[in-house]
Formats: sequence, C-alpha cells, structure tokens
Amino acid sequence: EYLAVMDFCIDNQTQEIYILSFYQNLVFGFDGLFKRSFKLSNRPFQIIAKDQNSLMYHSPNIPGQRYFNTNSWIISDKQGIIKQTYKNHLVRVSQPGLIVGNTPLYLFNNTAHFMEFGIDTLYYFQDNQKKPYAIFNLENLKMDPDPLITASTKEKVGEKLFGKFWISSIYEDNDFLFI
Repeated sequence: EYLAVMDFCIDNQTQEIYILSFYQNLVFGFDGLFKRSFKLSNRPFQIIAKDQNSLMYHSPNIPGQRYFNTNSWIISDKQGIIKQTYKNHLVRVSQPGLIVGNTPLYLFNNTAHFMEFGIDTLYYFQDNQKKPYAIFNLENLKMDPDPLITASTKEKVGEKLFGKFWISSIYEDNDFLFI
C-alpha cells in the first residue's frame, strides 16, 4: 500500500500508531483506521514517541558534502511541527561510503536515549537538555565510521572492517545495557 515503511512507533496514551513512509508520517488508530498524515522535511529512518507530546526521529548520517549540516535527531510535536533539532557530530565525507540507517534510539524509564553512528556517546534527555548517559570505549573493535567504498577498494575495505562493529541498537534494563 505504501512505497516504503521505514519504521513505526506506538503511542499507547493516544492509542495511535505512527508509520514513517519516506517524507511523511502516517497516523492510524488502534482500530486500524487512518487518522491523518503530515509531511516531514527530511527522511528519517527511525521514530519513537518521546513523551506524551512529542515524537523523536533519527535521520542517518550520510557521507557527502550536501549532508554536512543535516540534522541527525529531530523532535516534533505529534502534528509534525519541529520543536528541536540536533546536528551530526561526525562529518562523513567518503563518497561512496556507508549509509547506516539504524542507531540506538529507545525509551528507558520514560526517557529518550539515542546515539549517533560513529560517535561513542549514548545520550538521554534531562529537562529537555541533551546529556551524556554512557560512553563506549570499543578501541580496536570499533569500525571506521567513514570508509571510502569503491569497486577497487571494496575487498580491501571489507577485510579492514571484518570483525569490527558499530552499535546499531541497545536494550536496557535496570542492571545492564545490551548492545
């Protein structure tokens, strides 16, 4: 029915389901009926219901000149009006390079937690301010966040990245962070 579904989130308080489909957000009720949609100025890959009044989106950190000033994290109200934006920390320039759509974005104790690809810091919100929550020191396990991947370098880059990783998701309970 839709060209692509990037992600979705469920808001139990309003009994609404938010579905990301390219440059728009589709909203359905728990009864399955379409309620509304709104356009997005960017193309996020992830969404969560941040709190009772807002949604939080993640747009991937894509390598290339035109993405230098791209907002990686966007907070809007539930009608799509942007309230806050956060730019990428890591400027990625290798073209062609990796496009990584998913990074940690989750709620724990009713607080949004998020992490940008290539950055070792997990953040959270306290009093609507972005604060460091955890820092990961992956040392030799960390993947190069901006490799140049071409037909001629593909095999060499593949060997270099073998056994390396980035943190694509985190699950948390009261005792542990699972990456």
